[in-house]
Amino acid sequence: MGATAALAAGIGLVNRAPVILACVFIVTFLAALPFSMLMREAFASHLGNSLVAGQVARGVNVQWWTEFTRQAGPLGQTFQTTIIGFAAALDNLSTLADGGTRPAPVLWLGAFYLLLWLFLSGGILDRYARARPTRSYEFFTACGVYFTRFLRLAPFLAI
Repeated sequence: MGATAALAAGIGLVNRAPVILACVFIVTFLAALPFSMLMREAFASHLGNSLVAGQVARGVNVQWWTEFTRQAGPLGQTFQTTIIGFAAALDNLSTLADGGTRPAPVLWLGAFYLLLWLFLSGGILDRYARARPTRSYEFFTACGVYFTRFLRLAPFLAI
């Protein structure tokens, strides 16, 4: 099977399982929600009803951004220009190479997110491999079966 045929087959599998795609979106959204709510509260408490709040609502205000990151706690200090687009991945690689650290809540969220996807990946791949609808019992059984296998593979994948 050529690359184009494999891509077409994969797209076909995803199109025949729209619930999986919707659930992937929902899980990703729910994983990001707690920290986004914390950041929203940090922004609201920092801006209040000031004139700067209106300026920030209309566009980027670099002076406010700099002031916020200086005064914010560990989570708020992650609100950098490097979080936009692909720069986030490069920033993480740079921090890793430089031996830098990230705030503990961000690291815990990252670890939880990776474990969650290690768990769900087994069920998702099993559903696509069967090429037929599966019930939630079958899905989560496959998640549990493959989770331990993927967990054993994870250290090798991290290298």
